[in-house]
Amino acid sequence: MPKLSIITINRNNASGLLKTIESVFAQIWRDFEYIIIDGASTDDSVNVIRSYESINKSSQNPIQIKWVSEPDAGIYNAMNKGTLLANGEYCLYLNSGDFLYESTTLLHVFRDDAPADFIFGRVAIPEENGKLHLAGRDNTHFTPFQLFQSAPPHQGSFMKRSLILKVGMYDEQYKLVADFKCIYQCLMIERATVAYVNKIISVMEANGISYQRHEECLVEDDRIMVELYSEEFREDFHELLELQKENMELKSKINTYRSAIHFYDKIKKYNVLRKVFNYIAQK
Repeated sequence: MPKLSIITINRNNASGLLKTIESVFAQIWRDFEYIIIDGASTDDSVNVIRSYESINKSSQNPIQIKWVSEPDAGIYNAMNKGTLLANGEYCLYLNSGDFLYESTTLLHVFRDDAPADFIFGRVAIPEENGKLHLAGRDNTHFTPFQLFQSAPPHQGSFMKRSLILKVGMYDEQYKLVADFKCIYQCLMIERATVAYVNKIISVMEANGISYQRHEECLVEDDRIMVELYSEEFREDFHELLELQKENMELKSKINTYRSAIHFYDKIKKYNVLRKVFNYIAQK
């Protein structure tokens, strides 16, 4: 049995799929199988898969590959298909367009015996300025509030397959945040043991569906909250969000005043500039 099953779902994203596959094939540590679930793509995706399947067969260090291309019932139906095909002790869901950060990524995670049911690291999201924004958490202390605000992204999480099956895999009634529900159930309800790897695991697409449909994600979060907790918890959570919003607005105003004072300190010795600044401030 391989230590890890890497599961990639894809539909009509041949260029993203190519990037994902290349990062998987580049890994130095290879005690894993690779499963690709393609949703009957009509672009060049299947040709990309077949091309790498051919390359893999002639490789001196081949990877175990399984793949299907057939219609599915959405993102989480495809992820569940991959989970049922998997034989690894752990699963990593690296969707089309996401890619492992460097060739030694899996080596860093599994160089020693896996220490926990749930292992996670950081996930990077490209910004418009070319820099990478780090998402997720950097410690193993979780509360329900913290998870609803910032759960480890599935692209950087290695979960024991037995644990995923125990919580019922991905709840397909949710179209956008079933991965969050699964992670939440593993950590908060099943009380999985947790280990943090201080490394960037993967880079995820900046225009993923959770970013495109953020408001719909919040609605589904509310449904999960009601399903798993009482109405009182939901009310407390929303009150906390409002307090945090007010706190952020206050911090923004304080920073603006500090910048203004700093600027005024610099120009106050210049008579004309001081008068201009005072005029603007009065407005």
